[in-house]
Amino acid sequence: MTRVRENYVPKGMTAARWAPIADVTRDVVKRCEDASAYEASQLMIVVARYFDHQTHITGLPLDPTVLLRRDIIVAYGNHLNATTAMTDATIGTYRSRLLRVADANIGHLQPSARMPGFRGADGSTPYSDNEVQVLRAWVDYQASDANRVDFNLLLALCVGAGLRNGEALRINASHVSVDDEGVLVEVAGDKPRTVPVLAEWESVIADIARAAWKPDMFLFRPTRKVRTSKVLSDMLHKAPNKPFPVNVQRLRATWIVTHLSAQTPVQALMDAAGIETLGALGRFYDYVPPMEARTARSALTMRARTEGCRASHSGRPLRPVDDE
Repeated sequence: MTRVRENYVPKGMTAARWAPIADVTRDVVKRCEDASAYEASQLMIVVARYFDHQTHITGLPLDPTVLLRRDIIVAYGNHLNATTAMTDATIGTYRSRLLRVADANIGHLQPSARMPGFRGADGSTPYSDNEVQVLRAWVDYQASDANRVDFNLLLALCVGAGLRNGEALRINASHVSVDDEGVLVEVAGDKPRTVPVLAEWESVIADIARAAWKPDMFLFRPTRKVRTSKVLSDMLHKAPNKPFPVNVQRLRATWIVTHLSAQTPVQALMDAAGIETLGALGRFYDYVPPMEARTARSALTMRARTEGCRASHSGRPLRPVDDE
């Protein structure tokens, strides 16, 4: 096994790309050999391709504590599912081997987690918390400052404020206000409204608005000449090193499901989302964790008391009492 590991060279990979990752690849596979049923060659093939993609394509650091995180591995599986002709079984095999290597190397650093299956995602499917973290890491490792600003702002406007494609493009510095309770975004267009930004995304939007040269300057690519929504779709299509497909609909769905999961009042959410009918929220409820019975009862009784709908039992019995 030692000879296989030390002499291994990936087919189709140039020496310039293999050399920087060779030692780390051999090291993590070595730690896994005694605890794994996989042969060294099986592990080397998968880990080498994975490390090459994550460091040379995605731009993540060559650090096993980062690359062998389960959420990063899951995102890689989603990337293969979306961009290659591999079968689900083959992708599952790749992922199983990577997870085995991860357990042997950094298993003590992360809890076990159920791995999701592979399937297509429509515009109602939110990104998971892990996927959002992967997107944030992808933004941080963009090669240019301009890309880092653009993609970070995109996440803040869509995951942090639930804006649609055209709405995000029309936001300018004068539409952003900051008060003691946080950051607000004024949305113009067909569905004008005011949207409070989720706390973790406030600083991104506020900082870019403060840096604008003039109030009517667009936040997103302020010097652009094209003002149609095609700008955003083209940018995402051409975005380098995406860990998986990214689209604005799913980013907005993530914001909606975040609020539904946090039990934000439905009417407040509809107003902030620019949604006019309750039915428009229905497709998102499949992704909301079920509420515990005790929590549900507490919420329902508190609402009933607030609205004065609960009958007063003062002065009369709750059930019939037999005459003596």
